[in-house]
Amino acid sequence: MLLSHAVLLIVMAIGISKLSLRNNDDADLPADDPIVQTNDRFEAIFGSKDRVLVSLESDDAFSLPSLTATREIANAFVGLPWVVGNEIKSLATIKNIEGTDEGLEVGTLYGAEALTPEVAAAVRHHATSNPLIDGFAVSEDGKASLILINVVRGSNQAEVFEDTYRILEPYRSAFKVRIIGDLILSEAIDRGIQTDALVLFPLAVVIQLIVLFLVFRNTRLVLASVVTTIIGIVWTMGLQGWMGYPITVVTTSIPILIAITAGSYAIYVVQTLLEERPNQASTVIALAEAMAKVAFPLVIACLTSAVGAISLLVFKVTAIAELGVVTGIGTIAALIVVVTLLPTLLRGFEPAAGRAGLRSSPAGAQAVTQWSQRQLTRMAALSMARPSLTLAGYAAVLIFSLVALGWLRTGANFADYLPDGHPIKTDMAYFDARLGGSRYFDLLIEAPEQDGVQDPRFLQRVEAIQNYAESLPNVGKTMSFVDVLKRIDAVIQNRTDGQIPESFDQAAQYLLLYSISSSPEDFSDLVDYDNRRVKVYIPVKTSEQEAHVAIYEQLKTFAAGLPNHEIHVEYGGNLLVWLAQMDYIIVGKIQNIISSVVMIFLLCAIFFRSWRYALLATIPISLAILATFALMAVFGIRLEVSTAVITGITIGIGIDFAYHFLYHYRSAEAHHPTGAVHSAVKEAIHNSGPAILFTIAVTVFGFAAFLFSTFTPIQNFGYLVGINMLFSGLATFTMIPAMLAWRFRHRAQPTLTTQVAADAGY
Repeated sequence: MLLSHAVLLIVMAIGISKLSLRNNDDADLPADDPIVQTNDRFEAIFGSKDRVLVSLESDDAFSLPSLTATREIANAFVGLPWVVGNEIKSLATIKNIEGTDEGLEVGTLYGAEALTPEVAAAVRHHATSNPLIDGFAVSEDGKASLILINVVRGSNQAEVFEDTYRILEPYRSAFKVRIIGDLILSEAIDRGIQTDALVLFPLAVVIQLIVLFLVFRNTRLVLASVVTTIIGIVWTMGLQGWMGYPITVVTTSIPILIAITAGSYAIYVVQTLLEERPNQASTVIALAEAMAKVAFPLVIACLTSAVGAISLLVFKVTAIAELGVVTGIGTIAALIVVVTLLPTLLRGFEPAAGRAGLRSSPAGAQAVTQWSQRQLTRMAALSMARPSLTLAGYAAVLIFSLVALGWLRTGANFADYLPDGHPIKTDMAYFDARLGGSRYFDLLIEAPEQDGVQDPRFLQRVEAIQNYAESLPNVGKTMSFVDVLKRIDAVIQNRTDGQIPESFDQAAQYLLLYSISSSPEDFSDLVDYDNRRVKVYIPVKTSEQEAHVAIYEQLKTFAAGLPNHEIHVEYGGNLLVWLAQMDYIIVGKIQNIISSVVMIFLLCAIFFRSWRYALLATIPISLAILATFALMAVFGIRLEVSTAVITGITIGIGIDFAYHFLYHYRSAEAHHPTGAVHSAVKEAIHNSGPAILFTIAVTVFGFAAFLFSTFTPIQNFGYLVGINMLFSGLATFTMIPAMLAWRFRHRAQPTLTTQVAADAGY
C-alpha cells in the first residue's frame, strides 16, 4: 500500500509541475458572450488594445528634467513585445496640430533635439492651448506629465507589470511616479492573493494540527492525520495539473479547501478508531471495525460534498466553474487517500507493543469526547423539549433572511480588493481625483455607410453622446475623432474653440489638409480606415461597479433617444468585461443554489430511501445559506467573485454534518421503539456528535486562516464560511432534533428535566 502511494505521489508531483497561471479577464467569459464579441469587433477595427497610464508628478511638468524623463520613458517602451506598434502617447510623442498660412502643420512638441528653456517654453505654450493635449498628455494643473502605452490585448499581465515597474523604477527618486491600468490592477490583486495563499495554506495546516492535538491529545494520531491531509492536497493539485486546469486567483483557495475536507474525513476515522480501540484485542481489529462503521457514511458525505462543489459548473465565469470541478474531484481524491493511507499510517505510527491487547483511548481524548457528548446531548434535549419554539425561532431566521436578501448588493470596487496604503490603490485614487479617471469605457459608433463620419449630423450625435457622458457623475474628459476635427477647425478658422464642420465637404477638406501634413494613421485608434466608425474614449473616475452600471445604462438610454440617424452604438472595454462577469455571477448564483440543493436532496433521498430524511438533511443547510447571504446584506458584504463560490463550498461541507447525524440516528431508530426520539437522538449523538463537533472546529478554525489575509474579499470568505459552518452545526444538533420531536409530538416523551438529568450522567 505504501509503495503504491509513493508511486502515485510522484505521479501527482509531476502533475503539479504542469500547472500554469491564467490571469486574462476575457478568458473567464464564454466566447459567445456579447461583451467578448464586441471587444473582438473593437479589436478587428481599431486593433487589440489595453492601456497602461503613467504619471510623472513634479512641481512643473514642463521643466527640463520632467520633459527629459518623459521622452526617455516613452522611448524605453518602444519595441516591447506587448506594446502596440509605437502607440505611446506623451508630451514627447503626441501629434500637435497648428495652423499656418499654407494650411496645417502637424508634428511633435519636441523630438530628439536638445532641450533648452526656450524649447520647454514652446512646449508649454502649445500643449496648454491644445485641447487634444491639455488634460490628456499633461494634467490640467501642469504638474503631471502623462504617458499612455497601448497594450496588445491578451498580453501576459505579469510581463506588462514587471516591464513597467522596471522601466519606471529609476525615476522614482526625482518624481512621484503613479501607474494605473486594468492589467496592472489585476496583476497586483493576483500577486497579493497568491502571496497570501503561500502564507495562509501553511497557517491553515498549523491551525488544523493544533485543533487536532487539542482534540485527540496524541501526537501520532495527529501526525498521521496531517500527513494524509497534505498528500490529499498533492493529489488534488496534481490532478489539476494533469487535467490542464490553470491556477487562477479563484482557484488559489483550493489547497486550503482540500486541507479542511481531508482533515474532516480523518477526524471521523480517528474518532471512530478511538471509540473502538478499548473494545478490541488489537489495533488492526479496531481499525477494521472503525472503517466498517465509518466507510459508508464517509463515501456518501464525500459524494454530496463533491456534488455541491461541482454544482459551481452552472457559472459561466470560467474560473468559478474550474474551482467547482477541481474541488469536487479533489474531495473524492482526499477521501481515497484517507481511507487507503490513514489506516496504514495509524498502524505504523503505533508502537509494536501497543498494537495487540486491549488498550484504552488516550485519557485526554476520552475526556474531550465525553464532554462533547454531554454538551451536544443537552443542546439537543433543550431543543426537543420545546420543538415548536425552536422551529419558530428558525422560521424567524428564515423570514429575516428572505427580507434581508432585498438589501444584498452585488458588484465590487476592485480597488478595495487592495489593502489600504497599497501603491496602486493610492495611484488609482489620485487619477480619479485629479487626472480624469483610472478606468474607462470604449464606445464604437458606426455610421450607415463609408465616409459617414464626415457627415455633420453623425458628428453631432457623437458630440452629443460625449457631452452627455461628461455631464454624468464620475466621468472625466472624453475623447473622439470629433475632437480632432474641432481642433483642425479651430486652427484653420483661428478660433479659440473649434466647431464641427458645417458640411460633408468641409469635413473632407479638413481630413485632406491633415493627410498632407501628416499620416491619417495618427488617429487610427479613433477612426477606422473607411471613415465609417469612430471610437469614443470615456474615462471613469471610480472603481465602484454600481457607478459603472449606472453610467452604462444612462449612456445606452441617451444614445437610444437621439434623433434617428441610423447610428449604431456598441459598448466595450475591460469595464464591461467586469460587469458581464457580475451578471453571470448573479444568474449563476441563483442557479447554483437551486441546482445544488435539488441535487443534494435527491442524493440524500436515494441514500436514505426516504424523502423525509432528505428534507431533514437539506433544510438546515439551505437555511444556513440564506442566513449567510442575509448577514452579507446586513454587513455590506457584496455578492461578487469571492463570495459567489460560498454556496458550492459550504453546502458540500455542511451537508456532511446532517448526513452523519441522520445516518447514526436511523441506525439507532432501528432498535428503539417507534417514536422514541430522545433515545435515538442520544445514541446518534454518542456515535457521531464528537466527530461532527471536531470537524466543525477544524473547519471554522481552518477557514479562520483567511482572516489573516490583507485582502478584504479573502477575509470575507473566511468569515462567511466559518459562520455558515457554525450555523450548519448548530442546526444539526437543534433544528433536526426539534423537527424529529415535532413529528412525534403527540407521543409520550421524557420531560426536559428527566432528559437533562439522564444526560448529565453520560
